[in-house]
Amino acid sequence: MPRRLLSLAFRALCLSLAFALLARMLGSQDLDSLRRARETGRLLPCLAALFLYLAVQFLGAWRWGLLLKAQGFPLPFWQALRLTLGGNFFSLVIPGGVSGDLVKVGAATAAHPGKAPELALADLLDRAIGLTGLFWAGLLSLCLPWGDAGARLREASPALLKAGLGVFLLGAAGSLLFFLGWLLWPARLQDGNSPPPGKAPRLPFLRRPLKRLGAALAPYRGNPLVLGKALALSILIHLLLGIEFLLLGRALGESFLDAPAYLLSTQLANATALLPITPGGVGVRDTVAQSLLLAFGATPPESATLIPLLHTLILTFWGLKGGFLYALTPAPSRPPTTGPHP
Repeated sequence: MPRRLLSLAFRALCLSLAFALLARMLGSQDLDSLRRARETGRLLPCLAALFLYLAVQFLGAWRWGLLLKAQGFPLPFWQALRLTLGGNFFSLVIPGGVSGDLVKVGAATAAHPGKAPELALADLLDRAIGLTGLFWAGLLSLCLPWGDAGARLREASPALLKAGLGVFLLGAAGSLLFFLGWLLWPARLQDGNSPPPGKAPRLPFLRRPLKRLGAALAPYRGNPLVLGKALALSILIHLLLGIEFLLLGRALGESFLDAPAYLLSTQLANATALLPITPGGVGVRDTVAQSLLLAFGATPPESATLIPLLHTLILTFWGLKGGFLYALTPAPSRPPTTGPHP
């Protein structure tokens, strides 16, 4: 019982922090200006942003399904979408941007009993590729032609621009080296670190988990095209999230920022949302996005507050829909046994 109470208290603390950060954002702006921005906003770009976020969830489900199928654990697209949306719901009630993945893996295990470690690995790889896509999308946004927002940033906040460039360069280079090293890593080491004949094994207690890990990674190593497709989908997903922010800005009448500013702000804000501080990164992502949009010179300034708040409302809207879908639809059933995808 004390452990359960401690868990509930921790969740309440995280929720309180999220609401405190959102309240601080609203308190930093004149309420009359926020009301004017809401009254003069346009509905069509806002609706486009709403459904664009849903399209992102479809792409995320497709990416996860590709990785599962390559490993020999096919899951119908409808079920992959159901679990993706359901995972988003649980991420809103459990601290951390990756907490909903535990629900996805647990539900997928019903279709493939006894394969929880392999399914967890596929989900972890899905997350790693998603993070890699974020780095590459951020790097791409820095390479695009910037307009007035870029000139203002170079004059007012050159340290921010250099920091963003460094983060995305290191992340993109590190992820590229990781995947290349993984694909080119000797098969002997991926097969449980088997020692040469006549020699004692190194760290024998790791042989069994390494062998299982190597077996789980082997289908991807033999089919790098799957990883390429998943990475391309990840980059597209993060670019679309930046376009969603741009649409919300246009809906609110923001007239100064260009597309690269929205793309870079989105990637940096979403990166901070991965920290397990608040449920779904709510509050943390919004505060960072607000600061970045203001640094870029969002005009009118109140749009820098409303853009991330509207994004959070969209995220919450589809998260609640995903929770209902998860609760009211049947769990995935066990499919016929199949081998890894060639």
